[in-house]
Amino acid sequence: MTATTTDRTNVRTRILNYFNRDADRTLTVAQAQSFFRIKNVRARISELRAQGHDIRTTMKSGRDGVERAVYTLVKTPARKRSRR
Repeated sequence: MTATTTDRTNVRTRILNYFNRDADRTLTVAQAQSFFRIKNVRARISELRAQGHDIRTTMKSGRDGVERAVYTLVKTPARKRSRR
């Protein structure tokens, strides 16, 4: 079964909503695969970056010594409106 554009858009929206629930929320590949039922997490993250979202990847070693990607959405502070 192939994913449609609507499915991908929905997953991207769900990933952004996940990140926006908490200020310092991170997401691993395993979490994304479990929470959103997707296989190609890197592709969805890449699509979000292409839309302008600043998502950083950090490699972290687990207890088993295997490095895993951890994604973090960098939130830019809201700009102050100038009074005229």
